[in-house]
Amino acid sequence: MVTHAATACLLLTLLTAPASAHFAWLSANEDGHAVLFFSEGIGERAYRLPECVVTAEVMRGVGASAEAVKMERVEEDGLNGMVSVEPVSAEARLTSSIEYGVYHGTMLRYEVNRTPLADEQPTASGDAGETIAALPWRDGETLRVLATFQGEPLPGAEVTLTDSTGDPTTTKTNKHGVAKFVGLAAGEVGLLVGHTVKDAAGEYQGDAYTSESYYLTLTTNYQPQAEKMQAASAYPELPTPVASFGAVAADGWVYVYSGHTGTEHEHSSDNLSQHFCRLKLDGGQAWESLPMQTTLQGLPLVEHGGKVYRVGGVHSRNAAGETEDMHSTDEFACFDPSSGEWTALQPLPTPRSSHDAVVIGDSLYVVGGWQLSGESPGEWSTDALRYEFDHPEQGWQAIAEPPFHRRALAASHLDGKLVVLGGMLQDEGVTNRVDAYDPATDAWSELPKLPGKGISGFGVSAWNLDGVVYASGMQGEVYALAPGASEWKSVGKLADPRFFHRLVPADGQSLLVVAGASAENGHVGTLERVEVRGN
Repeated sequence: MVTHAATACLLLTLLTAPASAHFAWLSANEDGHAVLFFSEGIGERAYRLPECVVTAEVMRGVGASAEAVKMERVEEDGLNGMVSVEPVSAEARLTSSIEYGVYHGTMLRYEVNRTPLADEQPTASGDAGETIAALPWRDGETLRVLATFQGEPLPGAEVTLTDSTGDPTTTKTNKHGVAKFVGLAAGEVGLLVGHTVKDAAGEYQGDAYTSESYYLTLTTNYQPQAEKMQAASAYPELPTPVASFGAVAADGWVYVYSGHTGTEHEHSSDNLSQHFCRLKLDGGQAWESLPMQTTLQGLPLVEHGGKVYRVGGVHSRNAAGETEDMHSTDEFACFDPSSGEWTALQPLPTPRSSHDAVVIGDSLYVVGGWQLSGESPGEWSTDALRYEFDHPEQGWQAIAEPPFHRRALAASHLDGKLVVLGGMLQDEGVTNRVDAYDPATDAWSELPKLPGKGISGFGVSAWNLDGVVYASGMQGEVYALAPGASEWKSVGKLADPRFFHRLVPADGQSLLVVAGASAENGHVGTLERVEVRGN
């Protein structure tokens, strides 16, 4: 039976100062036994135990391999808790889910965790059946936490951390669901995250409720890394950090055209890069400025015959602080490095942005995207196009209509076929689906899906290197798909995960990851080289 007086006290404290409320915690004692206790934080362990904590089941491991841990009641000086009969591994993950009760229409639920600290950034599970979760990792001398709810990042969540000094620190997760803590003392740390779901009606032990409040506690052992391993880059940074831009490699140079700068989701002419530049791949020390035309974002660059082509994109006509006025363009233009001049070519049949393009032989393919025009919500592109460089008089031709409507996707090629990877769906959501178009049959088919969950297929980039398609997205993994393969293979990992970046070949053995948006640092202008051959 829930004690309403105790629950009332708990909830009132939660509403005013979460760090001073009492919660269930999982830790371990000096002998390696798991300890479940009820307290304000990880230091004090002698507070009385509610019945729901006494009867709670503690699990070791996750998924189908998880097993119950036998616990027994222990009351002694300094401890009032449940202790495991047998020791548990220092690396074991322990969990417990506790239903506390209903107070004034709110159902209180606890998720209790003890987990080892990761050394690499985790990703959201994408599991809608999961409630509140927190995934901590060590980043040099910084501890970062990804808070999620129903398998997706939880922005704006309040996270309270107490380190071994006993001093609590509270911050909020950013728009990617990540909170960070610096200057921590080594030793055990405790984390608390809360989230309330409104309009969640139900009944618990005869008490009705209209909302649910989830509170997660987590303990882990924190030791700062002596030195964070970084992939040293021999390449200078771009003049401006940028995402959603055009980039391509041609005759030993990497070219970068315009793109979005500044803060995510803020669009204006001031937030478009004014740079068209290139860098020598074999030891260039500085970016060379080239003639700039329309400032754009959401556009691809391609190469054919040593020349660079840009296709479409979106331009913001408004200044910073004004109502957004974004317009997709139908521009198709060629830059000739030998003359340093641009030539306008036949425009696209309709304006298009947030699409991608790839050259296969002497054919240029354009797929995905949408058309923005001022205040309109955006008209999604339903067709895919082909342009023959050897027959420009034929203009743009439609190929078989794609069996999808997507944008913020990637295009490449495999075994002579156009390959379309990931992207945002017209009907909301993000997909990891991969489609292929065969020019010989004018027909579409499906290829193995990209690995990953959640929104990992959003803002992905791809490139074909020596007959193999490579792709990378916000998870930081680099995946490869060879002709005839039944699944993608992980072949590398970025030191600085990013999305809305570009992959281009650095040489025959490696890819160059260019700029993009980082979940932690916003837009970046760095380049990172990834060895992929021989994997």
